[in-house]
Amino acid sequence: MSHIQSLSSLLDILLKDNNFESVEHYFIYSVIWCFGGFLGEKDNINYKKCFDKYWKNNFKSIKVNRKISVFDFYVENNKFKEWDESEICNEIDDDYLLNNDIFVETVESCAYKYISKLFLKSDMPILFIGKTGVGKTLLCKKILSEEKDNFKTFYMIFNYYTTSKNVQALMQSCLEKKSGKQFSPPYQQKLIYFIDDINMPKCDDYNTQSAIELLCQYIDTNSWFDLDKLNLINILNTKLVSCMNYNRGNFTINPRLLRHFFILNINFPENNTVNNIFSVLLKGHFNNFKQDVADIVPSILKSTISLYYNIEKIFKRTATHFYYEFNLRDIHSIIKGLLTATPNTFQDCDKLLFLWLHECERVYSDKLNRDDKKIYKNIIIDIIKKMYNKYEINKFVNKYDNYKDKKYYDEKNSKSYYDNKD
Repeated sequence: MSHIQSLSSLLDILLKDNNFESVEHYFIYSVIWCFGGFLGEKDNINYKKCFDKYWKNNFKSIKVNRKISVFDFYVENNKFKEWDESEICNEIDDDYLLNNDIFVETVESCAYKYISKLFLKSDMPILFIGKTGVGKTLLCKKILSEEKDNFKTFYMIFNYYTTSKNVQALMQSCLEKKSGKQFSPPYQQKLIYFIDDINMPKCDDYNTQSAIELLCQYIDTNSWFDLDKLNLINILNTKLVSCMNYNRGNFTINPRLLRHFFILNINFPENNTVNNIFSVLLKGHFNNFKQDVADIVPSILKSTISLYYNIEKIFKRTATHFYYEFNLRDIHSIIKGLLTATPNTFQDCDKLLFLWLHECERVYSDKLNRDDKKIYKNIIIDIIKKMYNKYEINKFVNKYDNYKDKKYYDEKNSKSYYDNKD
């Protein structure tokens, strides 16, 4: 029923301006997202791709580009248009190149942002789900920052010890009393509660989570009870946006709460998407470097992605190696290290390749135990031989073990690396 509810809410928004000429296109778009947007990955099966294949095989009369996913379209002027042709894809603000919250627009992010902003116009809360490091929180913050003229945002992060009392105190702290029993944000503003890790609170002896039960009451009735006077408090002009990692905390949340949400499952980006994200960052940074240095950057990025997939495939998380968790943040950490290179310091390819080796060592090898470090060394040497065969391979292999001690930060510029000759 929650999917039908989502479909009805989305159609209400899309047809609000009496766009009845596009009703068929809007209906198709709504069905795709309301019945396919929540699908994710399990046991190496991507159910979004299965849905995409099913749709194309069973609805051949719908004229769309069948070379791309059904989730990569939007409706404009009574036509299906592709996000890949949009001007905003692969854009980045240069001011954030070294920021922890780097955000590059992709086809997927454009699609997620568009559908999310539509639901922000409704009363239906939104829940983003996905594994660690796929960008759920970053995407939410980006969406909410772009809506700051329409909504104020109050951020909360749930943890194991979060209780209903904590949550109510926090949520009520940003409200002010109006007439009677009504509370709302100040200055007639609209407020979005953004809750990260909504599934983290512990379960009690009855397998319930008090924080979750409070949210159920809040969404059902737009109210809760004053804990001192036991009076009913009505909450006005607020919405809820949440994130959860289904591999952490309680793997599921109460279905009575879940049924209220429009659910978007954020999958790990495809290989070409990962390449597009970081190539935008690297191209912008290495434009002013010598041409031969700039030319090797695409190979370094390809090596970084290849190394990630090898590491993620071989080193699995276990009870003894619970910290063996590798995701998009690891690639980002390596790229962020490369962005500290300056044209004056890195004037040849060798130095840049050694910097890349150093960053990979810090991100991956430092996590591994002694035996796994040997496996890691073989992996990265194989990648070096495969990717950089026109360079002096033995030089990289021989210096590899010692190079990790040859890089440190310039004291005058903490964001710049240089080579220690001592």
